[in-house]
Amino acid sequence: MADIPAGRPATAALAFDADVWEQEVERFGDRSRPRAAAERARRELERSGPGGRDFQRCAAEGDDGTRLTACVKLYVPLDRPSSEAPYGFVFQVGVDDGPPRRIELSLLAFGERHPAPGTRSVYERAHKRLHGRYPDQ
Repeated sequence: MADIPAGRPATAALAFDADVWEQEVERFGDRSRPRAAAERARRELERSGPGGRDFQRCAAEGDDGTRLTACVKLYVPLDRPSSEAPYGFVFQVGVDDGPPRRIELSLLAFGERHPAPGTRSVYERAHKRLHGRYPDQ
């Protein structure tokens, strides 16, 4: 993937790979709170696009051993402050050479941000997708 030249505005696009969506979101029951929240957030993102959203950079190296360089997170539900949003999406940032060239945010993981012991966090799930194993393995 190439850099976007300086001085040229970049467009951004979201990518929700069908297999990733199935593994990350559809693992929850049809009427479960997490799945409903993810589906609602995706509809809103696809309708309005990623602009103006509060994407935050993931820690390159987290206290939990996760390594999420070049990743951003978005809290779900989208209309709540982070302190009230129990779920999150993690996207990998890349550049699609197009045309037109654009920044692409590809879904890596969805899940609970701070789950109960014994449940993997969205950050651990994203780490596994990137590195082939959970951080504690």
